[in-house]
Amino acid sequence: MSNNDYRDEGGLGPIFLSHSAADKPFVRRLAKTLKAHGFNVWLDEKELLIGDPLPQKVSEAIDRARAVIIVVSAASGKSKWLRFELNKATQRMITGGCRVLPVLIQRAELFPELSALLYADFRKRPRSAWRTLLETLRIEASRYPKIPRYRLDSSNALDRQRALDKLIQAEFDGHGWADMDISATRSVSWEVLTLYQRPGPEISVAYQEVTDYIDKREPLMIHDWDDFVLTQQDEYGEQFGLLVSQRPPSSQLRDQLYADSSHVRYAVHRRTWHPKVAATILCDVSDRPSEAASLARIHRVQALIIRLDRESRESDAPIGSLHSSD
Repeated sequence: MSNNDYRDEGGLGPIFLSHSAADKPFVRRLAKTLKAHGFNVWLDEKELLIGDPLPQKVSEAIDRARAVIIVVSAASGKSKWLRFELNKATQRMITGGCRVLPVLIQRAELFPELSALLYADFRKRPRSAWRTLLETLRIEASRYPKIPRYRLDSSNALDRQRALDKLIQAEFDGHGWADMDISATRSVSWEVLTLYQRPGPEISVAYQEVTDYIDKREPLMIHDWDDFVLTQQDEYGEQFGLLVSQRPPSSQLRDQLYADSSHVRYAVHRRTWHPKVAATILCDVSDRPSEAASLARIHRVQALIIRLDRESRESDAPIGSLHSSD
C-alpha cells in the first residue's frame, strides 16, 4: 500500500467526511470540490477494501483527522455509522483534537452534539455555504504550519533518518511499539511494523534502523546483524525482522546473506523453541538513495515478506528449507 502523507506534515491532513449512505452523490461532489481546492479527504468508499475491519479503520481515520465534516440530511438520523463517527469526532473535539464542521443539505433535526455549532447551510444558498466552508477550512489549516521536508539523500544524517522514519510509517499499514514481559523483573519494548495481505493474515515485522551519525561511515558488521537476529527470535518473538541500515554492510555480511537484489538481502534462521523459522531482511540505504529508489526497495521488502509468509503457510516444509544461513 502506498501512502505519501509523509511528504507534508503541515495543513489539515485528510479531512474526514461523515455521511449516511443516502447522501453519497452530494458527498462525492463535496470530496471533488475539496480536492480541487487543495485539500485531502478521507472518504470510506475510496479508502476501505473488502475485508477491512470497519470500526478500527474508521476510528483510526478520525483519530488522525484535524477536521471532520458531518453531512446532515433527512437520512442522517437513521445511520448507525454516522452516529458512531459523530461520537468519535465529538470526543476529539472536546479535547481540542479536531474541529467538527456540520454541513446541512436537507431539512433535518440536528444531533444534540451539533446543536451549539454553526453550520454551513446548503439548502437555500449553496454558493455562500461553499465559500463559508472553504474559508473555514483554510483558516483551520493555517493553524498547522508546514514542517520542512526531510530528504532521504540529505547530507545530514539526522535529516536522512527522519525522512526514512516518515517513509517507513507511510508505506507500511501500521507502525507502533510492542511490549513483552521476559520475566518478573525484565521486559522488552520494540518497534513493530504491520503488513496486511489481501487475501491473507496480518503480518507483524520487528523493525530497527542502523543510523549513521558520524563522518566516517563504518560498515555494518556480521556481529551487528547476528545481534539483531538473536534479539528478533529470542526476545521479540516475531517471525519476520527488518533491519534498515544507513551504514554499508561489510563484504563478509553481504557474502553471508542470500541476495534478493544488491540492496535487499535476507536470511532465514531455525529456532530451537518455535515450530516456524524466522526470516530476517536487510535493506541497505547506505548509498543515500532517492525517494523513488527508496520506495522501490521498501516495496521489494514487502513483496519478499508476503512471499515468504505464503510459502511457509502453504508448504509443509518451513521456509528455512529454502535458504538457510546456519
